[in-house]
Amino acid sequence: MKTLIYRNCKGMAITITNSMPFVLQKLEISNGININTVKGIKQNGNTYLNNSLDNKDINIDITITANTLVELEELKSRLYKVFNPKLGLGELIYIDNFKQRKIKCMVATMPIPEFYGNNSFAKCTINLIAFNPFFTDLLEHRIDLSTMKFDDAFHFPLNIDEATKGVHFGYKETSTTDVSNCYNAGDITTPVKVIFKSYGTVVNPKITNTTTNEFIKLNKTLTQDETIEITTDYGNKKVTSTVNNTTTNAFNLIDLSSTFMELENGDNLFKFEADTGSKDLECYIYYYNRYLGV
Repeated sequence: MKTLIYRNCKGMAITITNSMPFVLQKLEISNGININTVKGIKQNGNTYLNNSLDNKDINIDITITANTLVELEELKSRLYKVFNPKLGLGELIYIDNFKQRKIKCMVATMPIPEFYGNNSFAKCTINLIAFNPFFTDLLEHRIDLSTMKFDDAFHFPLNIDEATKGVHFGYKETSTTDVSNCYNAGDITTPVKVIFKSYGTVVNPKITNTTTNEFIKLNKTLTQDETIEITTDYGNKKVTSTVNNTTTNAFNLIDLSSTFMELENGDNLFKFEADTGSKDLECYIYYYNRYLGV
């Protein structure tokens, strides 16, 4: 069974499934492709260079069912409120027995219901357009590159009754040899958000994808309780520093040899380090798997 949930920017939502009142009849998803080629003098055919995806078109045919004409009119009014193109971008969630995915999109054509069966039901098509043509997982993945250590770092008296199996204490510590895997299960590469959190003085933190040898390095001494956020998304690349709840642009701190990397398909092995103070540093990677369709 397929279920579609559209939620606009005001949080108003409509669920379209195989039951009343909004019944899914047909779902069509299409994506144009721009193919770039070059042609030489007297060349037969063309030489392929690359390609890119156009906007994604999503067309949803539905039937609106009700017990009375008044109820049908109320459902039509609700449809207009939720699928209001003046509200801009909303979110479409797709659910079936095997997967759950979402995509940012907006109304491309106003749905106009047509009444049938002595005004007992209506039919219409909802046309959506996604300017970013990729579906993603519902939840963002987070990988913690810090490792948990269980050493004899402190001692104190503690009594535990026999029914309790015990308590395991530990602390996080950076290891420059340990690696963490960011597995990209999607169809294409995907951007990341990197978070550095400093609990002391940290000089020139760096994160490296050892699978591709790409890295991001900051030419900066982080102070205690400073947070650096780095986003590598196309059209939204940014670097910020937050200290005492004050956020500033820190793009100029990026080492010029750095790469605003994306995760390759499959395994991506990461490690992080610093010139000094790595034991006072935590590092997290956030990302969504991206899919061509559902």
